[in-house]
Amino acid sequence: MAQYKIDISGKTATEKKPLLPLRGQNRVIVAAGVLILLIAALYFSPKLAATQSASVNFTANGPTANLIFQPGKTVGGISCGQGVRQVPFSKYSPWCEPAWHGNNGGATSNGVTSTTITIDYREAASADLNLAYSIIPKEIIGTNTEAIDTLQAYINVFNKYFELYGRRVVLKPFVGQSDFIQEDLNADTPYAQADAITVASKLHSFADVSLIDSTSIYDTYLTRSHVVNFGMGDLPLSYYMANYPYSYTPYPTCNQMAEGDAAVIGKAFANIPAIFAGDPTMHSQPGTIGLVYPEGNYSPQCIGPMISILKNTYHVTPAVVASYTLDFSTIAQQEAAIFAQFKDKHVNTVVCEGCDPVAPKLFLNYAAQNNYFPQWYAEALGAPTGGVDAFGRALANGKPNMPQSEMSHVVLVDRAEAPPQDTEAYQVYQMGKTPGMQMLPVYPLAYAQILMLFIGLQAAGPNLTPTTFAEGLASLPTSLPGGEFGQWKFGPQTVTPSNTFQLTYWNPNATSLLDGKKGEFVVCNNGQEFNWNGAPQLPTGKHLQCFGHK
Repeated sequence: MAQYKIDISGKTATEKKPLLPLRGQNRVIVAAGVLILLIAALYFSPKLAATQSASVNFTANGPTANLIFQPGKTVGGISCGQGVRQVPFSKYSPWCEPAWHGNNGGATSNGVTSTTITIDYREAASADLNLAYSIIPKEIIGTNTEAIDTLQAYINVFNKYFELYGRRVVLKPFVGQSDFIQEDLNADTPYAQADAITVASKLHSFADVSLIDSTSIYDTYLTRSHVVNFGMGDLPLSYYMANYPYSYTPYPTCNQMAEGDAAVIGKAFANIPAIFAGDPTMHSQPGTIGLVYPEGNYSPQCIGPMISILKNTYHVTPAVVASYTLDFSTIAQQEAAIFAQFKDKHVNTVVCEGCDPVAPKLFLNYAAQNNYFPQWYAEALGAPTGGVDAFGRALANGKPNMPQSEMSHVVLVDRAEAPPQDTEAYQVYQMGKTPGMQMLPVYPLAYAQILMLFIGLQAAGPNLTPTTFAEGLASLPTSLPGGEFGQWKFGPQTVTPSNTFQLTYWNPNATSLLDGKKGEFVVCNNGQEFNWNGAPQLPTGKHLQCFGHK
């Protein structure tokens, strides 16, 4: 197989040529780096063979079931009882357990001692990072320092409230050798492997929580090194099963999104009048679907199931299915070809599945410039998780610098906005911060990962290993209503607890709760939660309650 040299920050290595290189890769490395920086666009990561999945034998109630609901007080001073949660301020807390005393077994796993559980955060070492910041300001996506401070604030609180059986979590940041942007462009794999070895052999870490500085290739090397890892989601379930019991995410897999989105499209858009379109002549036309998605190594495993569900469950065949690559040397030609197909097939409902923070702006601008005003349905990466989303705050200092003639007809998979001070993630940060700490702008992304880690650590019991961690997650209760990430639900081989989503629409006259400015996504259907598994709450053949429609 052909070889090539890569030179990053003075480092040179020889690596096999990617099986599926991106077109125009050298010309768009900075622009693509921005995309990866924001949402860790894992579609474009190479498929590495993972280690053999571990066999986990699940008990009926989990490894610490004998401690649940016994009388006594927790390490945080909470009085236990039937139905009481360990952490009173979290909707996602496990059941209450009285303070534990005894021999925890000491070094039960790599990264575990009798008194500590080591976790790590890989700081971005990207040659393109400053250039990325020149395009997408750091005030929107944050810095490594802010990420570390935010994780540490959460750890400060959770070490006090969660039962860790005589141990406490210790965070060890390190500057990686690898360029995570290059990893997502199918390069730099020797350094990704070196970073994983550093985590396992030098830091002796039990788990990695590198947030958007992580990639599927890095996580796969962590799996090979037997380190628990948390990614940004939007990968196929098969990926997580291949890396089980090491790889997890608090966000939906692309299989879940395919099933949920197919349900929304099949029930509430296809074959009923396109009344949300910007072109009044489309209002009397039945919904005709045009599907566009980013092309990458994992896209067949994500888009294929969605198309199959649409056809087999809802009897809907998209009039157009088109993919794109984020190659700025050809994006204009790609846009022209895609939208020519949409117009030719009389598409009045454009579905942007797994959209990144760059392409939607280009697509909406192109549509507006060419007097094409359909209704839009978007599954934008990061939006369902409280993070950066393609149609939201990623693009222009807090507001989507997009044509309102198109934005005002967008339905987005998103979550209801709440004042930051009312959210669990913000409140816990305030509890744990110390003087001089800086909060990550996308702090909910950090909170979701560190929260899932801690609830798994408690549920694992004193004999902490990756296997008992997996078994512990299986034993956890369903979250309480009203959580900012929707419902979390657990069971055997849980790799993600994400179970529900909400739908929103763009209201240019709504006042944002975050900055007080005009323009915001507001909830459809009174904020109803829909299950990723087919959205059974959604009636068939009835319009969504968006844009004032009842």
